[in-house]
Amino acid sequence: MQGPETAGSRRAWRTAAAARAARATMTAMIAMVAAMAVAGAIPAAAQVTADVQAGTPGIGAGVAWSFVPELALRLEGSYFSGINRSEQAGGNRYQARLRLGSAGALLDWHPLGGGFRVSAGALYDANRVEGDSLPSSDGTYAIGTLRLPAAAVGTLHGKVDYPSFAPYAGFGWSAAPRAGPGFGVFADLGVAFVGRPRVTLTPEPPPGSPLATPAGQALLAPEVSLEEARVEQKIDGYRYFPVLAVGISYRF
Repeated sequence: MQGPETAGSRRAWRTAAAARAARATMTAMIAMVAAMAVAGAIPAAAQVTADVQAGTPGIGAGVAWSFVPELALRLEGSYFSGINRSEQAGGNRYQARLRLGSAGALLDWHPLGGGFRVSAGALYDANRVEGDSLPSSDGTYAIGTLRLPAAAVGTLHGKVDYPSFAPYAGFGWSAAPRAGPGFGVFADLGVAFVGRPRVTLTPEPPPGSPLATPAGQALLAPEVSLEEARVEQKIDGYRYFPVLAVGISYRF
């Protein structure tokens, strides 16, 4: 059986490897288009498309270049903040706030030369959930194997984030590459592999609390780690982010 340190090290190694692979994919795609632009392989204005969109990643915008009849490179970004909800995770209930943020480099392939496209690439993932734990009805927090008075713990702040880079694959419909200038509509359906969620819990005991002392912090630290693992286990299945987006584009 793997010890905690070995399992944690291997998990960190896999996460880092996935991030490096996604980062390399995005860098290679951008470098390829930059090189083609310098070489004059990307004709100008009539092949540039700008868009605005809305969907599960948030509200965003993008720009695409059609550099051969069936292929286009698309760079885009989205953001949204303001979804609040109460969720049970581990031993506590949290009042959480969801913030969405992403930027991506995607290669769009139109295999039939028309509007249908298959897309692949990588996203920079800045999605995050943050919030504070709500005390139970008896005024306590569950932290690891302990149940502690909320007055002694103070605020129990929680954060969930993911590895920075996520591979993406999907399909959709848009104007065909090298179509004439004008407005159009598009839609995308796909999935981003965002990886294993990472949970950070931070107790903020008030001055005078026994948990604010060095001895109290030493007692609390392993219990906080245990509670973080408990919450991660609860949300471990959320490794895929569904992408559904619709928008309006203009081809110059």
